[in-house]
Amino acid sequence: MLLSGTAGVMAVLFVVEESVRWDEMNLFLFIGTTALFTAVLIYAYYTKSLRNTLFLFVLSCLISLIAEYAGTHSNLPFGHRCVYHPNIQPMLFGHIPMVIPLAWFMIGFTPLVFLKRYHVYKERPHHMYKRIVKVSLCALYMVGLDLFIDPLAISVTAWTWETNGVYFGVPATNFVGWFFVGFIIHAVYTLFEKGNRKAPEKSSYVFEGSFMLISMTMTGMGWVTFVFRLGFHPVMLLPLLILVPFWVYGLMSITGFNEPKKS
Repeated sequence: MLLSGTAGVMAVLFVVEESVRWDEMNLFLFIGTTALFTAVLIYAYYTKSLRNTLFLFVLSCLISLIAEYAGTHSNLPFGHRCVYHPNIQPMLFGHIPMVIPLAWFMIGFTPLVFLKRYHVYKERPHHMYKRIVKVSLCALYMVGLDLFIDPLAISVTAWTWETNGVYFGVPATNFVGWFFVGFIIHAVYTLFEKGNRKAPEKSSYVFEGSFMLISMTMTGMGWVTFVFRLGFHPVMLLPLLILVPFWVYGLMSITGFNEPKKS
């Protein structure tokens, strides 16, 4: 919790500044990202098993690097080319900040926590349909987060788009690309995911509940900062309309209120 809180506070301090000198902020960016990444790994180790965690990490980094490399050299898969600020260091392949694939992993991991009890039983009928639904929901959650992350990043010149988009400067096709990449990550992950290591019920609930509350708090802080920097517009409610149902489902599931039946 302390690691996550540290990352959250540093993230907010980042974007409330009128302008960011990235050559002076690299160390803080590294510390904040590392703190959040470590917190995710600690949670993942105790609730998802080390094998699943490492697999998702490698998978997310690999697929996101391919997508980001293509996105900085062409219009695919995000519809338009984007360019990262050259002072964000270190860079991978000369164009992609090292924190970016880590961010993809952390963003991709979060919906798995809220949907942990949306079970897909391979031996049951219609399991493929439920698998597609779960993968699609995970990808949708990632889009919901990017709906305020991307405009915030543009506002602090973390990256720029060659074409000024209709959504606070972000091209709408970017979110289609996010859904596509997120769908691929989770589709491959669910195909090879192994059974989770059993944890004591109370321990599991503590870890899950804590992660959910921290995630919701940090997301809420990010959304408020989004509104603070850019000025409120009704369309800014869209990320919350997407994300809040996941939060409600996740919290209800750990209380057993909506414990799903095998189907």
